[in-house]
Amino acid sequence: MKKVLFLILFFTSFPVISQDLFDMYDNYFSISNKIYDNSLKDLKRYGFKNNNNFIYNEKELLAHRDSIHILSQIKGVAIKFDKNTDLKKIIDHLKLLPNLGYLKFDNIFFLKEGYTSQCLPSNLLELSKLKTIAFYYSNEKSFKCDFFILSKLKNLKNLVFIGGRSDILQTHNFLKLKQLEGIYCSARYGPIIPYEINGFPNLKTFLIAADKYPNGDQMLKNLSKNQNIENLMLSYVPLNDSISKSLSNFKNLKRLRLFGKIENPKLLFNSLSNKTINELYLSNNSLESDLSELTDFKQLEKFYSSNNNLGKKLSINFFKLKNLSFIEIQGSKLEVIDDNIYKLKKLETLKLHFNKLKKFTISNQNLTYLTLRNNFLAELTDKIGGLSSLKYLDLSDNKLEFLPKSIINLTLLDTLNLENNYLKSLPKDFGNLSNLKFLNLEQNILTSLPHSFPNLYRLNYLNVTANDLNSFPKNFGDLTSLENLQGSSNFIEYLPNSFKKLENLKRINLRYNNLSKLPTGFGNLKNLEFLYLGNKENFKYQFDRYNSDLHKFKKDSIKRKSRLMNDIIFFPKDFVDLKKLKVIDLSNNYSLNNSNLFEILKKASFKDYTLNIDNCNISFLPEAGWKTIGVKSLDVSHNKIEKLPYNIVKASYLTTLDIRKNTGDSLNMYISSKEQLSIYYNELSLTNGEILPNTMELAKAYAKYSNKKYSKKQFEKAVEYAEKAISIDKKIALNYLFESNLAEIYYKSNMFEKSIYYANNFLQKDTIFNVRVLNSILPNFEYKYKSQLALGDTIQAITTLEIGSRDFSANKWTEAGLLAKKMKMYTKAQHFFNKSFEFYINYLKKNNNNWGYHLSLLEVYIIAEEFNKANEYLLNLKNKDIKELKYQFLLEYFNIILDEINNNESFFTDYEVLKEKLKKQDVNFTGWSFELFLQWNELNSLSIKKNLKTLTRLLQIEK
Repeated sequence: MKKVLFLILFFTSFPVISQDLFDMYDNYFSISNKIYDNSLKDLKRYGFKNNNNFIYNEKELLAHRDSIHILSQIKGVAIKFDKNTDLKKIIDHLKLLPNLGYLKFDNIFFLKEGYTSQCLPSNLLELSKLKTIAFYYSNEKSFKCDFFILSKLKNLKNLVFIGGRSDILQTHNFLKLKQLEGIYCSARYGPIIPYEINGFPNLKTFLIAADKYPNGDQMLKNLSKNQNIENLMLSYVPLNDSISKSLSNFKNLKRLRLFGKIENPKLLFNSLSNKTINELYLSNNSLESDLSELTDFKQLEKFYSSNNNLGKKLSINFFKLKNLSFIEIQGSKLEVIDDNIYKLKKLETLKLHFNKLKKFTISNQNLTYLTLRNNFLAELTDKIGGLSSLKYLDLSDNKLEFLPKSIINLTLLDTLNLENNYLKSLPKDFGNLSNLKFLNLEQNILTSLPHSFPNLYRLNYLNVTANDLNSFPKNFGDLTSLENLQGSSNFIEYLPNSFKKLENLKRINLRYNNLSKLPTGFGNLKNLEFLYLGNKENFKYQFDRYNSDLHKFKKDSIKRKSRLMNDIIFFPKDFVDLKKLKVIDLSNNYSLNNSNLFEILKKASFKDYTLNIDNCNISFLPEAGWKTIGVKSLDVSHNKIEKLPYNIVKASYLTTLDIRKNTGDSLNMYISSKEQLSIYYNELSLTNGEILPNTMELAKAYAKYSNKKYSKKQFEKAVEYAEKAISIDKKIALNYLFESNLAEIYYKSNMFEKSIYYANNFLQKDTIFNVRVLNSILPNFEYKYKSQLALGDTIQAITTLEIGSRDFSANKWTEAGLLAKKMKMYTKAQHFFNKSFEFYINYLKKNNNNWGYHLSLLEVYIIAEEFNKANEYLLNLKNKDIKELKYQFLLEYFNIILDEINNNESFFTDYEVLKEKLKKQDVNFTGWSFELFLQWNELNSLSIKKNLKTLTRLLQIEK
């Protein structure tokens, strides 16, 4: 019992995430936030180290209710709301999380008008460690929630409101939240800040982001009454003279973020100059300044500027700010950092990315972090070696062709990023950088690595992707700390024998090289999890470089040698010893001996893995041994396999199978679950009809299988599997079926009542949620009215067409008119035709050069038997300069029709002329339907039906 109690205390003593709202902003709430909402499955897979939020899922959470190790690592939870959310029940479940400090209420329907204002249940008080609660509103008209319960949460420090009302801080009981330390309001309109905010003794941080500020001055005046405010963010507040003066009322500001245009920088900085500000963040302020205005910011320690124009060179006054320890200037036009920077003795972090620096000569004993990414540096001086305290150096996206020898003096360096340069070699003694853990050399022109390279014995991550390496150093295996090797798109012919010493290696990516085999001893890589040796086209490096001026990737101007491809044939016997292997990618290894590979896999100690052998010229899969093959996901697409082996059903780990683009007709499938596999095996008669028990997962599988059949236009099969899914769990089935296509599959299976039922369901849902996706809505109207016609309910079909034409697609009025005419409802038919005329005429007033619509109007005149209007419109169109061949022929087609209607007796001559023209021209009538005209031809009372049908068929054949 004592041992169990110790473990509980140990895990619950984990520190929770930082809850300083000013610090949380970048990670949680900015546009480029780094904290994501994830399933527990993904958090376990990718790690909790980034403090990503758990998307509440009852099933996932309760499945781990006895795992204190997992539960204690969940420090943030996002609750996604819908109308059926039972918040009280959810909070009861969240009591399982001992370190829950952050709670996000997302898409909160329950705060809409019409829902109760007593929205927060009392059991929320039992989440005693909650420090930050964020409300993500569904719209700006959301109902205000009573904050009485929150006032009882003694440890609550921060409240966040995103997308809510401007009067959210005037909500009942808000003024009782005296314990708050931070508030963030982000919405369309800036918040109305109550005068009583000065009565919040602990309030230090206030963050505001909005599009409009009707009362910006008053907002700041009220806020400045609270003299405890130390941290302030104003995002796109109009930083005019009045606002600048109001900022002078904040007497104890220490950290300030300003986003948006500063109209009078001198006035603004003068208003702030006597403050104790030690952190200043400026972003997208339209500044045209060399920062000389900051002379009086004597306490400034951190300065950040993004997307401002600070000139080619900073003012000498800026370098008088002796307390600066952190400078980040990005997206400016700096060309020079002069020797004045030596005066900043306390400077530890310097970030100057996305500028235009051509030279950099700084030598500072205290600098530990330096990034000069995305500049125009063609060389570095030897002074770089004087940065003796440097631990992080980023020189990526420059124009460096060589590194100075002195760089090897940076012996404390643990991270070096040289991606996207033009390096042809590294210094001879590069291996002296013995503390290096992360090295990125991607996209350079290296043909070899120096002999000293393996002396980097602490190196954990190495990226040499897209260089011109032919081999690794002989003693490459001395990099015994290496866990991640990225080396795709080189010319590596072989791996050295020492490679087997890399026992900590977890990931190898050597796509697009020149490998034909793996070395003996490869099985010694006991920790290897991911092995990528494929040659998929999308991984073939294209040598694009990001151009910050153009804001896009451009093809590199240097001509690079064409990439080769791996062609692995056999695997060494000890490959079976790779116990932790999770992914094997061998795509496009055209000579792969799959008999050898599968013999290895039958004996392998690794299980539950992904195997990708698509496009490897494989003509068969082994018949036997599947019981011991532990593959979970198998991709054998784009091969020459004619049938699946009978015994594949014994592969107990297999859940995902991709057999698209193979020789066998029945093999063009992608299957993504055990349940779908069971259905598929049954369909191929590989089993005796056994299907897994009726579960939600099986309902989901049937639904997805129905979708597959729909995409193959196997409508009766699509209905069969949809019915099975619905019979197990209708709600689950309708969540996974292509609901917009249900009317179609039932119509085409002659199940007309159900077609109407599902069309109505979809159209009703569209109305509820205000969705307007015409390519989903129109087919449902179409199959609804067609089903009504098939059932003989023509009157109702006309009504359906009328609604569809009126609300969604006015070009359906002609079809409605034709159907009404068929029912001898002549007045209604004429009304519908008039609506069609009106639609096309109004459209053409704004789009007069759309010849397809001109000809559609001409067609409607004929179908409505308004022949005088048709003749007049035809003459009008003949005088137009119609250049597209398709429309020229259609105009001639309608000319012949009207001649026939007018008894001109030239039909057969004109028909033969048109026929000869069509033979000589390559005409495509795609996009034009002749069906309405043929339907009219069947209904019309003229004696020319046969001729018009013959003429129309001529163009349909050409189509």
